[in-house]
Amino acid sequence: MKKTVIGTLTALLLCLFAFAGGASAARGDLVRVSEPFVGMVLAEGLDAPWEMLWGPDGQLWVTERMGRRILRIDPESGEMRSVAQFEEAHAAGGHEGLLGLALAPDFLKPGSPNHLYVVYTYKTRPGLDASDFKKVVRFSFDQSTGGLKDEQVVLDRIPAGSDHNAGRILFGPDGKLYLSVGELGHNQLAHLTKPIEAQRLPTAAEVQNKDWSGYLGKILRMEPDGAIPRDNPVIDGVRSHVFSYGHRNPQGLVFVGDVLFSCEHGPSTDDEVNRIEAGGNYGWPYVAGFRDDMAYVYANWSQATPEALAAYDASRPQAAPAQGVPV
Repeated sequence: MKKTVIGTLTALLLCLFAFAGGASAARGDLVRVSEPFVGMVLAEGLDAPWEMLWGPDGQLWVTERMGRRILRIDPESGEMRSVAQFEEAHAAGGHEGLLGLALAPDFLKPGSPNHLYVVYTYKTRPGLDASDFKKVVRFSFDQSTGGLKDEQVVLDRIPAGSDHNAGRILFGPDGKLYLSVGELGHNQLAHLTKPIEAQRLPTAAEVQNKDWSGYLGKILRMEPDGAIPRDNPVIDGVRSHVFSYGHRNPQGLVFVGDVLFSCEHGPSTDDEVNRIEAGGNYGWPYVAGFRDDMAYVYANWSQATPEALAAYDASRPQAAPAQGVPV
């Protein structure tokens, strides 16, 4: 099992955008930050802002996870303009709703179709409490109207739920799209008895049938049209969209040169920053943080006895599996 952890954090890095400063803050108010930075409230009232990109037009492109909108925010004046509203996106709370946003490498260049890509969760039946799928959709940005057109589904029916959807998407220097997919929070809280599938790999038959149920706990790599790249890694004899696996909730993706890094949430402790390599196995659920078992030992609650399930206490992480809970 290969695991490349370059840092184990006790808390995630601060979000780069915190449209905060207190309920009484007004646009332009200074925010107390550590030297040598000077902060100010640029925009407020956003409904769970989730992704923020600096566009080639000099504007901030922001997704609202709960608001289900893409906004363009002027970094000088704070003026907000809505680019699109995604009515299909399901955002009941948790980690659902409108998630990642990626701008094509030639976005807003002369002659470009101005493609942008979004990821959002949705449900297929009105009675469902949580999303059951997420999709990657491509649009063209219409500069004359400031809106989107030419909707094209790139990859659909990626498993989703109410927790740990991940959903970061970005272009790599190779021109391919990279997408993080969480393991949906299985083996904890409301999903305690659902098995973690971050180590399960897609079969050849599933790929042939476009069944993406084996994509939980993975980082995917795809062509801009959603196809599987011919140079994707062959893992356990199968080539799929899977670039790496064994992830919990990889919510941060960034390239430094041609090297991909991911920031991943841990189970109360042991958050990680990982260097992502093709075909790599990053250990979840058997490893969290460093391979030292200092603060985490895997317990498989999906096969626990009824007595053990009755004693489950989410507020008291165990240093070792409880009696009646297999590893």
